[in-house]
Amino acid sequence: MQRRVNQLPPEFQLIYEEFKLQKDVEDAIKQESVKTYPTNDEVVEEYQQLDSVIEEEDESDYDEYDENTYDMNAVSCYMKDAFDN
Repeated sequence: MQRRVNQLPPEFQLIYEEFKLQKDVEDAIKQESVKTYPTNDEVVEEYQQLDSVIEEEDESDYDEYDENTYDMNAVSCYMKDAFDN
């Protein structure tokens, strides 16, 4: 036999309301996280923005001693000599 929510004891009504609220929040999150794919125009626009940023950078910003520009798996000839001897 089914009962209406308002026929339940008050503590069960509160629990029902909490579950209902939680389900509503989860449904809203699912709707917001629907995957959308960019249009071709959006891709072109993003590319142009990134390209303009690259063009704005000066060569003086380039640091030849930056560790991110080196292959860190390579071993220098000085290190090889130190371990070979």
